[in-house]
Amino acid sequence: VYVCWQDVRSGTDDIYFNWSNASGGGGWSGEMQIDNPVSRDYMSQIACGQGNVYVVYESDVNAPGGNEDIYLNYSIGSGANWQGPRRVDVGDPAAASHSCNPRLTVGGVDGQPTPYVVWMDDRFGPAPFSGWDALANHSVDGGATWPPDYRIDVGTQPGSSDTWYPHIAGPIACYLYRDLRNGIGDVYANLLSMGPDQGDIFYTEPNDGGATWLNPPLRVNDDPGTSDQSHCWIDIKPNGTVDVVWYDNRADPLDRNTETFFAALLPGATAFSPNMPISNQPIAAPGAGFWIGDYIGVAVDATTAHVAWADNRREFNLYDAWYASQVNPQAVPTGACCLPTGACATLTAAACAAQDGEYKGDDVPCDPDPCATGFQDEHGDLLPDNGTCVIRANYPNPFNPSTLIRYELGVDTPVRLTVVDVSGRVVKELVRSALLAKGRHEARWDGRDDAERPVAAGVYFCRLEAGGESATLRMALIK
Repeated sequence: VYVCWQDVRSGTDDIYFNWSNASGGGGWSGEMQIDNPVSRDYMSQIACGQGNVYVVYESDVNAPGGNEDIYLNYSIGSGANWQGPRRVDVGDPAAASHSCNPRLTVGGVDGQPTPYVVWMDDRFGPAPFSGWDALANHSVDGGATWPPDYRIDVGTQPGSSDTWYPHIAGPIACYLYRDLRNGIGDVYANLLSMGPDQGDIFYTEPNDGGATWLNPPLRVNDDPGTSDQSHCWIDIKPNGTVDVVWYDNRADPLDRNTETFFAALLPGATAFSPNMPISNQPIAAPGAGFWIGDYIGVAVDATTAHVAWADNRREFNLYDAWYASQVNPQAVPTGACCLPTGACATLTAAACAAQDGEYKGDDVPCDPDPCATGFQDEHGDLLPDNGTCVIRANYPNPFNPSTLIRYELGVDTPVRLTVVDVSGRVVKELVRSALLAKGRHEARWDGRDDAERPVAAGVYFCRLEAGGESATLRMALIK
């Protein structure tokens, strides 16, 4: 277990390190300072790879009280034998610009680590603290030397727009992680950029070991409007699936309240999966003097993204730590192509040996005529074989004046479908049936309550109750 942190015991900000080789984190070896003791150093992050330990941070060592530079120190003995700080942002003179919020990963193969660092920099901007860009650098000799750095927010002119975090308390940079899809330590970067609206999430990856980067980058958020997205975080599964989480304001017409969202880029895919909320209710916009901060993160295993974030649902200006998990959508072969679960597609199939029976695609059951030369697939998954009910994404969402809700039943069962507000109060009962047949069903909500009065704009939940099970869907009504 390796840990680094910011410490002010000396009266200024320093970076400390400690490590434990005991199971469960016991038997700590003794803390040590690993930065320049005369400078103000902060925003540290740690990563390990190929037997080395790396710590990156920002430092004002070249201009005390002025512009910061990005520095890295590393150990070649799994926590011992620290090699001393190295400057990473070497594309312009020391302290000539403001470089901040570094993030770090370690790639490389065959015992030769390649540390990658990405950060936010205003060197190309028209004035200090404006025109931010995402810059990166990597060392091919394990961290000993660093070549000139480079931009990764390609596709725009340097300094022409802000690749930063549109938040009053300060911006964040990009995040890099390993990709092991080919057994090689490639890296991916996830960046937040000022797009057509005040914030969109874009994804890029390096080619040729970082010599060039994906241009144009992929847009992660799929909302059609101009709502803000921010606080992106990224991680890579062992099979190469890229998971991204972020804060998203699309459900709030005023673009203030936010939710935690998730999307995945499957191996070989050219676009991210449909976005889905991880949090089950909105996070209220903070009051004056408060901010959300980049208190969000994702860690993955082979199948699941584990997400943690800060959430003020219990008290307006006080935040708790919340957790949710999301199983990745799977790529399922269908004919001669591969589609992510939940995708919409038109498929053409020729019947080679037609037999009676039910034919199922990845999304919906279909019963084609044996002589059919094709079928039209539609949004959704298989009917639940073991469970009782599944509720699908409503369309449109957000909506005005009405939205269509689709749901599926695995057995003949009593059903109740209701719309509730954020307090849990039932607003509208859409369906109540003593016995509804197995299969696909739909209901439309016109934004009115049981008394046929129009309800206020905002977030509502559609709740399906069937056979002792329940499922919930988030909806946003805009006016």
